[in-house]
Amino acid sequence: MALTFVLLTPEGEAKRLECDSVTLEARDNDMGEGGGSFGIRRGHLPLIAALKPGSEAKISSGGRVIASLKISDGFASVKNDTVTVICGRAEDIGP
Repeated sequence: MALTFVLLTPEGEAKRLECDSVTLEARDNDMGEGGGSFGIRRGHLPLIAALKPGSEAKISSGGRVIASLKISDGFASVKNDTVTVICGRAEDIGP
């Protein structure tokens, strides 16, 4: 069973991918400073995290990056092997 990545924007579901891992960047404060990157794989504990504005989300499968997205700002939720990113805007910047 794979991990599912779902990207939601104000327009609706923008992307849905099956993958092995997702790497995101969290923020520590209201200014979007601090934080660091973290990885999510199948079996990860439930989590909600604020994402660093302008950060990159990397979605990987089979040992290679299959999608890279620049996230304007937003939140990530992890539950039941599904990673959901909710953001105002996301730009596909390639694999």
